Amino acid sequence: MLAEVVETLTSKIEAQKGTKSIIRLDHAFSAFSGDVIGRICWEDKKDLLDEPDIGRDWIANAIPPKLILGVLPSAQSFGEYSKLAKEQIIRAKQAKLDHDQKGTQMDSEGLLFRHIVNSDMPESERSENRLAQEAQVIVGGGT
Repeated sequence: MLAEVVETLTSKIEAQKGTKSIIRLDHAFSAFSGDVIGRICWEDKKDLLDEPDIGRDWIANAIPPKLILGVLPSAQSFGEYSKLAKEQIIRAKQAKLDHDQKGTQMDSEGLLFRHIVNSDMPESERSENRLAQEAQVIVGGGT
């Protein structure tokens, strides 16, 4: 998994060789860490390194969308990560509910938030909003 993300980053950098374009390494490494963390946490990941400007929008995802939109209305995509995090939490919770209804055990191996929603933590600690905030903290920690 890690080698695949490293290969993506390396190929992005190699593709810029000789073009005289600037690669913001802070953006590239933030996107890199986001991709690694995303593969650990989510079923469906968004590959930040596949963005045309190597994760330029990724940096701003840690800032509240209302604040960004107040300053820069054209920055609609900055709130995308918050929405993505909540969608992934909802998907993990739905998978748990489906397995509970069938009387089967959900496989949570390798996916952090599937493990959390399948844990014996109090339901109040596993709310969609709370877990989405935790997801933002975890991914933000990689930047």
